[in-house]
Amino acid sequence: MKSCACGGHKTRSHADCALAVGDIPVNTVALVSKAASVHGWPSGHALDSEEAIDFAERLGVNCMVEKFPFDKVEEAVKHMESGKVRFRSVIVME
Repeated sequence: MKSCACGGHKTRSHADCALAVGDIPVNTVALVSKAASVHGWPSGHALDSEEAIDFAERLGVNCMVEKFPFDKVEEAVKHMESGKVRFRSVIVME
């Protein structure tokens, strides 16, 4: 299991973590020792996200996901590697 650089969760492979916008301190020792990385990308103004969420709520837009229980994580990985994933695959802790 690998830890997210923020220490918030663990995964069997690549760990992603969402962080707030702005200056953040980064412990480079933790990044190097965990072979982790920090990435950033523009996603528009916060108001754009709020409007998109409001639109989805008003019109009943739902995310289309394939859910895999945590005890079937190996099956989920094989499904992903086969290229058969539709939309987004999610491991759920149920």
